Amino acid sequence: MKYFITPFILFFFSHSILSGQSILKPGLPKAAYGSKPPGLKTDSILFIAYMKGDSTLLSTYWEKKIIKNITEIDDFFCEVTKVKSSKTITYIYNDYYILLSIDSTVPYKKVDQLMERLKIIPYEKIFLSVKDYKNRNRGYYINLSVNPDKRQKIVAELYGTSYNEIKYLGSDCVVYAGIDSMPPPPPPMPLSTQDPDPLDTYLNLKKSGADTNYYFIGIDDGKPEINNKPGGAYDLSRLIMKKDSKLFLIPNEKNNYNDLIKLLDLLHQAQQAVYKLESIILYNKEFADLSYTDSSEITSRYQLYYKILSISEQLYLGKNIK
Repeated sequence: MKYFITPFILFFFSHSILSGQSILKPGLPKAAYGSKPPGLKTDSILFIAYMKGDSTLLSTYWEKKIIKNITEIDDFFCEVTKVKSSKTITYIYNDYYILLSIDSTVPYKKVDQLMERLKIIPYEKIFLSVKDYKNRNRGYYINLSVNPDKRQKIVAELYGTSYNEIKYLGSDCVVYAGIDSMPPPPPPMPLSTQDPDPLDTYLNLKKSGADTNYYFIGIDDGKPEINNKPGGAYDLSRLIMKKDSKLFLIPNEKNNYNDLIKLLDLLHQAQQAVYKLESIILYNKEFADLSYTDSSEITSRYQLYYKILSISEQLYLGKNIK
């Protein structure tokens, strides 16, 4: 069903021969906890966006392109979609990940702008690259959601009028690869906004004082805060155990990509602490020694639900909190 598996893997994960990285090699943040990247066994990456300093490089195994403006990602996405979809009649929109390989020092606002551009395409399946402390490729899977119109206007105020409207390039750029007499596949359903909108839900609850299970987690001067007070992995683990906690990550314009990864790593550290504690309470065993069934019971009970608030979403909340 899918093609280019071997060269794709060689390109993205053999660092000694990566011509793309020789042009632009980001210093990735370190994290204690993270997932293995996509594409180790299957062709599941659409392309990689490398960012360092003022430079952005878009790369597949067959093409590399340094862009001067983030909006150029639209055309690159379209070109890659045409190539991939033309090779198979079973092409599935949004069946791949876009991998972001970003230098630790890149300001968060630049990362935010890149993510907002991906929402314009729109594309939701993203992998944020990091290195673990054994220098292995790891990272975090996140899903982007399209902004409601009222918030898209704020994005356009931040980054320009080209951010006013969603393009739906996923369907427009697909090339049908079947027999001429066969009709093309129907266009995919567009990505939807979250319904109900979590920000409006919070604002409505706040009006009645019912927002006490909402927690805003940020970093100020390198130190994590929960609702503007110092807080760490222990505090977050207690919130995760409450199960009804709504966790919003709020990296801001003073932060960089490393700070975003610190927040994500902190959440996962807290989750691991919960796993270990529950393992002792329920089974009197270390979590690593549990059977698959017992460990699955704990992990399913304490899943991690959070939302990374974009700068436009934070501005929206600031304008509407009374």
